[in-house]
Amino acid sequence: MKKYKIENLCTVRSSKRIFANQYTNDGIPFYRGKEITLLSLGQKISDLLYINDKAYDDIKINGVPKENDILITAVGTIGSVWLIDHNAPFYFKDGNIIWLSFINADIVLPKYLKYLLTSSAFQRKIEEISIGSNQKALTIDALKKQEIEVPILNIQQHIVDILGSIDNSIENNEFLIKKTNDFLADLFLKYSAKATDYKRLDEICSIITKGTTPTTLKRSFVDYGVPFVKVESLTDSHQIDTNKLAFIDTETHEMLQRSKLKYKDLLISIAGTIGRFALVPKTMPQANTNQAVALVRGSIVSQEYLYALFLSGLCDEQIKAKTVQAVQANLSLSVIGSLSVPYILDNTFNKQINSLYEYIENLAEKNNKLYELKQLYLHKFFG
Repeated sequence: MKKYKIENLCTVRSSKRIFANQYTNDGIPFYRGKEITLLSLGQKISDLLYINDKAYDDIKINGVPKENDILITAVGTIGSVWLIDHNAPFYFKDGNIIWLSFINADIVLPKYLKYLLTSSAFQRKIEEISIGSNQKALTIDALKKQEIEVPILNIQQHIVDILGSIDNSIENNEFLIKKTNDFLADLFLKYSAKATDYKRLDEICSIITKGTTPTTLKRSFVDYGVPFVKVESLTDSHQIDTNKLAFIDTETHEMLQRSKLKYKDLLISIAGTIGRFALVPKTMPQANTNQAVALVRGSIVSQEYLYALFLSGLCDEQIKAKTVQAVQANLSLSVIGSLSVPYILDNTFNKQINSLYEYIENLAEKNNKLYELKQLYLHKFFG
């Protein structure tokens, strides 16, 4: 196994500067750090920025990203790694993202390099070499000088095949989750179209409250303990991302009685990014959450019913109209409680939505186990 500096395996650079006056409502997609993070996780992008065709054509002279190049977030959320999987045109923000291009595939496979960069060992290295206090940044010079160990190509391919197989299974399960969510949303809309009874949400729910944040932040948050769900933990696929949890000690969890979560509590983001939601999975037997997340428990309807309700989009317009746009967008608990929702009394319907959610939950549990397996292999291969 040989050691190489990253700069000896590829070109390490950033992009040509794009100015705000070059942004448009449509045209060529333009990615910032948060979009690269979403793409690295296989998630969809909302609120996409664009640049015009002329700006992109001018940039093309100096080169644009292409399939099998790698982009790494370098400011804010540092170390998200996206191996570009297409040749469709797009561009990205300078300074926020580092671009690895012209990767020498005679020495290192792009997919192998991606897995190495995402490993815990290299992510720790990124944290060590990043600079700054208030907002850390990963510099091109620091990254390009890092040495990595590279085995012969057939060993690289073996590693890529193993990790790629796990990723394919995760991706397939995510596809099935999405299709089932779509079917569940359509089913709810179908039955709600015939609904004659509407109630306020707080008439069918026993608890609508929000989380709390420990006052002793530095003492309460620990490296591992009771999961603490934040807005960032709620994904666009309506799951709780275990990679984006904080943790608090057991004593703090017991103190925060109001926000102690139960299995299948519906969580809704009510500050910053409004309207993300998920049910607490059974893999989190105890957890807590902060004041930017509301928790809702049904009384005369099931938690699966609430999940299907929000999945259907029937509450979206009401939420949008009543969201307060201040320094940070926020949604009050009273507004959540006042949402007008269909009350559907149909045993067949309720059995169907319970069964569909059980299928979604089983797929999500499989993915959690696959992710754990992937982490074990990453540790085995890369330390």
